[in-house]
Amino acid sequence: MCKEDHLLGRRQRPSQASFALSTVSQPVAAFARDRAAIIFDPPSAGTVTLSLLDPAAAGIGLTLRSTDPPLILNVIQHGGLVTAAWRAVASAGTPTFAVFESYLPL
Repeated sequence: MCKEDHLLGRRQRPSQASFALSTVSQPVAAFARDRAAIIFDPPSAGTVTLSLLDPAAAGIGLTLRSTDPPLILNVIQHGGLVTAAWRAVASAGTPTFAVFESYLPL
């Protein structure tokens, strides 16, 4: 996968997953070297912390509140953050949370 793949608009394969998060860290996206973009939808309520660390800890990483816009990362601007494995943890309760991914064929 290279920058030209994105600029030329090569065909991509989308993916969507939903999670019921809790105060226990859980994986939400596995490492994928062919991932071109990843979108983290805000939680249904409260706050979610996204992290590359295992385990994720509330407040240590990228924080996404229910009132925030989706967090959109693409490989051209964010490089290895897009292909990395991500974990998430809720600050309280059990909010639902969605992750959208786009993959380039290898």
